[in-house]
Amino acid sequence: MSSHPPDPLPAITYAKEHLQPFYKEHETEFRRLLSCVAFLPLRKLQDSVYRDLALPTLHFDLEPLFAKEYCANLGMSRQVPLRVVGDIGGGGALARIEKGRKVMGDRKGEWSQMDELPVSSLG
Repeated sequence: MSSHPPDPLPAITYAKEHLQPFYKEHETEFRRLLSCVAFLPLRKLQDSVYRDLALPTLHFDLEPLFAKEYCANLGMSRQVPLRVVGDIGGGGALARIEKGRKVMGDRKGEWSQMDELPVSSLG
């Protein structure tokens, strides 16, 4: 393991080249993030005023935020598409729809009204 601290210049260069459009909206966060590189390596950062930026769980908080912003920049819904599909399927909606289709297929035409559903409402 090297005793020299990592060179922060590549991170700062990357931020200037790729993140500049977001600076105005998130100026405070960028200032903190770019200032914390002065406290590298990690063990030094963990003992600094920027210790919250060194928490191992930080990526769990940031991942959904990055996904939302990425989708928004592409002009897509801020809700991540794969998450929507997972929520619908995992929440049981697809199972309820399939059950309704089976019941309706088994009872062909026994319904008194066209808008009547063979499953209980979700509310």
